[in-house]
Amino acid sequence: QTPGRNTHRVPQAVQAVRQALLACPVQGQPLPLSYDQCDSPDEDLLIGYCEPSDGMGSLLPWPAAARPNAVRVQGWCRADRANGVSLAVGQLLGLSPVQVHVSVQAVLEQRVAGFRPTADRPLPLVPLGVLFQGGAQSWWSQCNRSDHQHHSQDRFRLLSDGTVIAGSDGIAEVALVIKLQENSLPEHDDSEEGGNSWLLNLGNSGRLNLLDRQIRFGIYPADLRPWGGELHGGNSGTVVPVLRLTKGQAQWLQGAVNRIRGQRRIWPLVLCPENHSTQVAFFAAGCVMDAQLHWSRKELVIWVQPCLMRVSTALTSPQAPFNPWIGKVLLSP
Repeated sequence: QTPGRNTHRVPQAVQAVRQALLACPVQGQPLPLSYDQCDSPDEDLLIGYCEPSDGMGSLLPWPAAARPNAVRVQGWCRADRANGVSLAVGQLLGLSPVQVHVSVQAVLEQRVAGFRPTADRPLPLVPLGVLFQGGAQSWWSQCNRSDHQHHSQDRFRLLSDGTVIAGSDGIAEVALVIKLQENSLPEHDDSEEGGNSWLLNLGNSGRLNLLDRQIRFGIYPADLRPWGGELHGGNSGTVVPVLRLTKGQAQWLQGAVNRIRGQRRIWPLVLCPENHSTQVAFFAAGCVMDAQLHWSRKELVIWVQPCLMRVSTALTSPQAPFNPWIGKVLLSP
């Protein structure tokens, strides 16, 4: 009951834990847990901040934590709760009934260095590189607009069921602008022709059937075979070939992107292309809101709303910078 504390997500967290306990019953019954507002480290359900470390450091209770990133759930099997497990363990060990304490802690690790997809878990990434930094139209600049710019770029509203409609929802979109070309092969650098996004050759070579699969279902290990099955950012980020987007491809790409409206995807943030290739510097997550073709300006514009996304195939590293859009859930050892 701390004054000023933002507790609107607490009921959602409690409900999520209850659903998990229903799926893991003890003698057919969910393990009973208690929850109150005192933020004691001994509480059964504790939300707080855990300083990232290889050993998963101690949990600092929220609201003392600046940015909650962890949850701890613990339960006791004892006489005043549920003694079925206690009795069974005691009999196995030749002891009288004992108290059993179970605790698990999960942290959302957001120091993301790259990704390694698997055969059964493709990487939900769109093969479009977006300018990372260095201009007003870069992803980073668009995400740090002034209040006036922020309002003018909030054109779409995402409903709870994933439907996208016109209107404002308080989260401004990022405009990905891809310039159209007459030929499929570049004659000089894309950075000289405007736009802030480029089609990437992640094993697709511009073939529409492979692009369709990557956009709808993600990137598979075979797509990343030239890079050892992994995609990295940072100073040693993966270097990827850049493809020109022709008018025919643009019309098809517009339809393909609009078929995943309302869905979250990862977007590689890249440096300005040189010699028909670009280097991946960072990664962002965003929900697809709309794709529009502007023939007079010879460009395809994709509107993406930044969001937070959990990705199980993410590669984390203590040396990687904090990513405000992407995280991986890790359990304490």
